[in-house]
Amino acid sequence: MVQKSTKLKMQEILSYIKDNRIIIIFVLCLVLSRIHCILFSLHGVNFDEAAIDYNIFCISNYGIDRYGNHFPVYFANASSGQSALYVYLGVILTKIVGFSVEKCRLIKLAGEIVTFIYGGKVVQRFFSKRTELVYWFLYIICPYFFMMADISYDCDLIIPVFVLCIYCSEKCLETGKTGWYIGLGVCIGLLGYSYIIGVLMAPLLLLYQFIADRRKRNLFKTAVVSAIMYLPLGWYILTLFQIVPEIRTEFITIARVSSSRMRDLGFSLDNLYRLKYMLVTDPDCNFTGSMAFGTVYQLSVLFMVIGLAVFFFKKDKNYRFIGLFVSAFFPLLFIKDATTYNFTVLYFFILAFTAAGIEVLFYNYKTLGWLTVAGYIVMFGFFCREYFLAEEYVYSDDALIAAIDEVSVDEKVMLDTTGVIQPECYIGIALKTNPKVISYDYVGKAYSFGNIIFNDSENYLKYDKALIRTEFPYIYQISAYSGFTDEQAGEIVSGYMENGYKRKKIDGYYIFSRKPD
Repeated sequence: MVQKSTKLKMQEILSYIKDNRIIIIFVLCLVLSRIHCILFSLHGVNFDEAAIDYNIFCISNYGIDRYGNHFPVYFANASSGQSALYVYLGVILTKIVGFSVEKCRLIKLAGEIVTFIYGGKVVQRFFSKRTELVYWFLYIICPYFFMMADISYDCDLIIPVFVLCIYCSEKCLETGKTGWYIGLGVCIGLLGYSYIIGVLMAPLLLLYQFIADRRKRNLFKTAVVSAIMYLPLGWYILTLFQIVPEIRTEFITIARVSSSRMRDLGFSLDNLYRLKYMLVTDPDCNFTGSMAFGTVYQLSVLFMVIGLAVFFFKKDKNYRFIGLFVSAFFPLLFIKDATTYNFTVLYFFILAFTAAGIEVLFYNYKTLGWLTVAGYIVMFGFFCREYFLAEEYVYSDDALIAAIDEVSVDEKVMLDTTGVIQPECYIGIALKTNPKVISYDYVGKAYSFGNIIFNDSENYLKYDKALIRTEFPYIYQISAYSGFTDEQAGEIVSGYMENGYKRKKIDGYYIFSRKPD
């Protein structure tokens, strides 16, 4: 009987795989294309990613963030802030599989899979099954998503959460079941915690659903669930206006960050001009795309226009998709100097319309359709060549720790922070140390991590000569971003060598110490 039951289950599994073999193949391609980000830090660890990961470690082990706050609703991050969803999902993951930078990146991969699968379902609903297949193909090879997979940001999760909002919204309209309305409320509630701009998107999504849905009574359940979830974040926003006091307990912290995001708010039509950087890579944010190929390949612009035209001129057009687009787009006008990753949700719509345009080509000229796919694959090959041969980022990771290990941590060590942003996060991750050993100045900038003292890069902007403190072993990194002139680098070498220090180079770091060979 047991043997028969096992055989039946195997048949069900094989049947499921057969029925869903196309999406399974595409998901495997997605995971394989992103595996380089999980197994090794190909381009180092970005300072924002280091901050997220160190907060994950601190909350997991000590119940406090790197600044000593218990379970913050919104995380401080040097002179700005970071949304909470990525950190707390990372905490859950860490409790299950342990902590490492690579494991923390599984959160981002999970978000990509959600965007991939449920984004495809949304595209199929508004366009066609064939458009869904093209969407999957474009998502895997798109320079924007491929390069953004390399580094984790707190904004990464807003796109899968927004896609789930669309999916639940459509399920509400289709079924009218209470469970989907509650699910929509949860997803809208998570928007603000996935990225702070989601707070502006949430009321627009609720308004959209109220207009699109005739079941007003059920919408009340959605609104109540969202409102309950936004209570902590709403309290945080009120603290920015100093309307309510900060809350600091052992169970939750709702406090103003060191430099609030209020300064980022303000109506700006200039962002309409900056929309061009969604297609051609912003030179100030070149980590979001390729300078040679753009963010979605220049060829996609043509198909996006075709997809938009077909969408507006077809008889059975569905304006709900445009309403959802407006819900994502309009809040961007209220962000000063918006950058490419502020627009991340809009990339879902760009890929959807581009896929629709390519589908039109397949429908009318099948051979041209396959030639277009071949062209994209060729461009992807050239893009990968550029991407994998690119110079590594200068942000410090294991190389920094290897340099620190060269000197005795039982005595004070001077680490020059030129070229190293938020070095306490890198050190905290590698040494897995209690954040209470970090000392901060009055503006929230770390000046020491236990016995490691940080030398302020501003010193090199104020004086012509390098400031050399030969009472401590010294570590510095020469790079294009280090702040050193050739004369200052020479002064550092001469100053330490004349005071009996030995110099050693490890992975781009110079270590001066009296430690015997």
